[in-house]
Amino acid sequence: DPPKYVVFIVMDALRADRIRVWNPKARPETPNWDKLAETSAVFMNNYVQGNESQVSHASMWSSNYLAKHKAIEMHDKLADKWMTIDEVAKKAGKFVAGASGNGYIRPARGFGGAWDQFVNHIEKSLGLKGADIMEKGLSFITPKHDRPWFLYLGLIDTHVTWRAKAPWMDKYDGGYKGRFQDAYGDDGKGASSGKDLTDKEKDHVRALYDSNVSYQDDLVGQLIEKLKTWGIYDQTMIIITADHGDEQWEDGRVGHGGSERETLLHVPLLIHYPPLFPAGKVTEGTEGID
Repeated sequence: DPPKYVVFIVMDALRADRIRVWNPKARPETPNWDKLAETSAVFMNNYVQGNESQVSHASMWSSNYLAKHKAIEMHDKLADKWMTIDEVAKKAGKFVAGASGNGYIRPARGFGGAWDQFVNHIEKSLGLKGADIMEKGLSFITPKHDRPWFLYLGLIDTHVTWRAKAPWMDKYDGGYKGRFQDAYGDDGKGASSGKDLTDKEKDHVRALYDSNVSYQDDLVGQLIEKLKTWGIYDQTMIIITADHGDEQWEDGRVGHGGSERETLLHVPLLIHYPPLFPAGKVTEGTEGID
């Protein structure tokens, strides 16, 4: 049978090589990714069509390459003529809800015209931590959790600005004292272009990022427990992926949008729904448009 419930999670700027399922030597602790992968289809060579949010999301939401959807500039809107993921869910008879911390993903920019409930946390000045976004998304479906639904969650903890998350920060770089102790990014406290950092500072910035990888992993565990409490886990398809990664000085750059390197385009893709997607590692190439 097809899934009665679907959760689609995009972890913004999450690199594949920072998840142990894809890279056993990765530093971040990801016990929930590890456990979920045991019963999921894990796509080992999944690549996105953009090195930043606009192009990549537009490609995922419309199943089109940039050459077709043409949404690349800040002022561009994903054309209404393209069927998007929310419309597919609506045609399947589901209650369609979503919450996102990515400023691009909102109906006004062409991302969804079939939402029953949706909120963009940047647009509405709401909390941007993953817990805030997940709580809002779950609040939409909780009153209706026994009827078919589709829930989109756009998490941005692994997107700059990277803010230290406990208890993982102490594990990955405890004792650091410096200008990027609690945050690093392009806005607010700790803002930096990435130039003129010492090796020690760069290592700390990577640890900040890794603490958010583990933080988002913890949210996955909380979500699974909620689904099990509701008694619907076995009827739920869980899809987790990312829109792009982030460079961290491998080629002298930090952030995204600056190249077509592996660190930007190779992202995780996991689908958990054993009746239709048998567990295992799929080595054939897949893309965001799939």
